[in-house]
Amino acid sequence: MVATTIFATAFAPDGEYLVAATHDGVVACWALKYTLSSDWWTNENTRDVTSPTPAFSFQAHNCAIYSVVFAGSEDNPILVTGGDDEIRCWKWLDMLSAFGVQTQGLLTSHTFSLNLKPSVVLQPTDFLSSRGITAAAAETNGLAVSADGTQLYSASGDSRAYLFDLSGGRGTCTAAFEGHTDMLHCIAKRPKTEQIVTGSEDGSVRIWDIRSHECTTVLNPSTGQYGGAKDPISASSAGWIGCVAVDEGDNWLACGSAARCLSVFHLSSVTLTAAMPLTAPPSSVLFFEDKVLSAGAEPRICHWKRDGSFISSTPVSSPCLYSIAVNPKNRVLISAGVGSQLDVFINHTTRSFSFQL
Repeated sequence: MVATTIFATAFAPDGEYLVAATHDGVVACWALKYTLSSDWWTNENTRDVTSPTPAFSFQAHNCAIYSVVFAGSEDNPILVTGGDDEIRCWKWLDMLSAFGVQTQGLLTSHTFSLNLKPSVVLQPTDFLSSRGITAAAAETNGLAVSADGTQLYSASGDSRAYLFDLSGGRGTCTAAFEGHTDMLHCIAKRPKTEQIVTGSEDGSVRIWDIRSHECTTVLNPSTGQYGGAKDPISASSAGWIGCVAVDEGDNWLACGSAARCLSVFHLSSVTLTAAMPLTAPPSSVLFFEDKVLSAGAEPRICHWKRDGSFISSTPVSSPCLYSIAVNPKNRVLISAGVGSQLDVFINHTTRSFSFQL
């Protein structure tokens, strides 16, 4: 029997829901406004449920889902799932409406299975065909969204990143970012700059100009070496890049490599400022306030200062993590990976409880 694996998580824009995507194509959702409230733990119907199950779930893909993100506007959020087959967009308010009808707005610990269909299916194959390129569909390993929610960026297994225009309910692929020599694992959008950052199996991190679709900078995280797209920057001997993140101020870039190292770059000067040794390859990294949090193939979350100083580690339930995320509305930290539990940390240092898939 294959163990449940949760590859990706995301918080809804209002911070009231948590979404998780699994190895077998299921998307599950927990209603945080219930499970994080005192009512959940005192209500006679739920107070004995120490590991809350999803409020609802549905079969989003018939294969693994590696990435999930919210796009669209605040009034019309879109849940985007990237799988082994294609990228699918789901109308979030339709999901909540279906959930609300079945629960009649009542506090519940029961899981509802919803029958939903995507509003848009995204594939870059037509765009590639228009350029005379024949390519089979490749897995989507990472997703990022523009600040206005209309532009979606994907990290693909065919060594390319893609740009999709979601405005007006469309899903048109408008550009490809080409230059990596192996599959992409991760992608991030710089919040204040018209650039994206990608990490690849080829051992490099690339920074791309969104308007020209050209690579402007290539980084080797293991050495700190950098240059332009055509400069002879050697591939990293450290192996693949598993995760990238940019801070809210758009000043710092963090990336994790298979060499069990977490690197931090100052973006404006393209300077390697810290290299943190890890005991396992990282698969997820994020900035939170003045700290960097990382997680990977070990049962803990590491907390670092941006200068590379180690602060602490937090034990988790899973032996191997693929996703960590912080809810911007209430600062709650969650972790997920191998296994059916998602750990919840209200104070980031001790597990408060776990959601059960």
